[in-house]
Amino acid sequence: MQFKFKLAKILQPLLERLEGKLERRGNWRQAQILRLIQLNCEDPAESDIMLLALEYIRIGIKLRFYIQREVYLQAKHDILYEQLHVDPSSGNVSTWVTEMETYREERRSLLETIWNLEREMQRRMITMPDGILKRIFCAHQRRDNWYLSAWLRAECAKSGGCCGRKCGCCKKPRNNKRPDHRSHCTSACLCCEEVRGYTINIDNYENDPMITDIGVIGVDKISESYGTDWANAYILGIW
Repeated sequence: MQFKFKLAKILQPLLERLEGKLERRGNWRQAQILRLIQLNCEDPAESDIMLLALEYIRIGIKLRFYIQREVYLQAKHDILYEQLHVDPSSGNVSTWVTEMETYREERRSLLETIWNLEREMQRRMITMPDGILKRIFCAHQRRDNWYLSAWLRAECAKSGGCCGRKCGCCKKPRNNKRPDHRSHCTSACLCCEEVRGYTINIDNYENDPMITDIGVIGVDKISESYGTDWANAYILGIW
């Protein structure tokens, strides 16, 4: 086995150039398979980068929840604002004003939360050691619409998300002020709430019934087949 590890390390520069050549020719999947073959020949002692990749994914899931909640709070605030101007003499004015201020305060706090999560994702990527697993992960994550794989769309649909309908919410930015952020649904998705017919009152992504984060559930508590599909969807992307 040691010979295999040593040979893989010797051939790494050549294989890395071949990966790039395949990608430039449009053979992304073949390049990714080549990386996977190399990963299987790598010394397991050098593969703790997987934990860093999983943490990067978890931060991305958190970001997805809080960006959708930001939009949710703004929409709820705007609804009350319209009601206030339509019926300023209503006996509910005091309640509406209080609720609006609550929405504004939480939304202001989310601005900091989202900014910090974006910086944390950046730091995680910068500090992730170079190597074959990082190349696999980055090659997948930098693809346009990687998150719209058939498996992730099916997961969204099964959770009650918009991929089970034709609204197309997951294909476009949730917030026009954050055009780079597109994602699958959470309980804060306004479209899902309208279809569902009731509000899920949570403010922490870990309690969101529409999010499946194996880091929260526990890797040891999910089936091997689900874990394989999850890893392929977020890290590898070849099927």
